Amino acid sequence: MPGMSRAGGQNDKEAKAQAVKVAERFAAAELLAEEIVLDRQQVIDFDRRRNENRTALGEMTRRSLKDADKVWMNLGDLIVKIPKPKAQQLVEQDQTTLSEEINRLRDGIKGKVTALNELQGKDMPAGFNLTGMSKKEFSGPAMP
Repeated sequence: MPGMSRAGGQNDKEAKAQAVKVAERFAAAELLAEEIVLDRQQVIDFDRRRNENRTALGEMTRRSLKDADKVWMNLGDLIVKIPKPKAQQLVEQDQTTLSEEINRLRDGIKGKVTALNELQGKDMPAGFNLTGMSKKEFSGPAMP
């Protein structure tokens, strides 16, 4: 009978080790899923800000502000009146920064989704890692 308890003890250790591995995989998957959700929400927030900037740029070129020398602008907690060209430059810089951040986050989300699917033992859908064509690629080769 003493031999049986050793075999049973060995099986218990293996079962506990397996349970720990499964728990670690679930924890890693949960962490990745949470990061994906947070990144997607940040993309939404940045895109909302980018749309507000686009509206502001459009408003600066319309009749109501076309002839204005200075415009009111919200800079964090301050609302200031600054020259219109400087305001346009600041908004355009913010647009560029937001676009870069959105692209960086989207690329990161793709990597995290791939890692999550690997943890869950799922295959990636066909075409998941495709990227859009740039303007240069879309226009085709330059004609001489």
